[in-house]
Amino acid sequence: MKFIKTVLIMALLGTTLLLANGNKFEERKSITVNHLTQKIELINTFKGCVERSSNQRAIKVCRESFKKSRLFLKAKTKAKRVALKARR
Repeated sequence: MKFIKTVLIMALLGTTLLLANGNKFEERKSITVNHLTQKIELINTFKGCVERSSNQRAIKVCRESFKKSRLFLKAKTKAKRVALKARR
């Protein structure tokens, strides 16, 4: 009887932990996909800018703009990561 109770309690705890981890997984998956989409958009914008440029100065402006955008995305992502860690 004691064995059955122990197995039942462990099964309930295991199910609860799996459900909790599943939600975290979906949340992290969503964040990662969103971040990758933003990075792809940045790279495509940079590529288009370089393709439209007609001289070296224009390419330099494209690189500087891309760098600013990339650093902004990095800072935003870091802030989100800190917030997620604080929630734990």
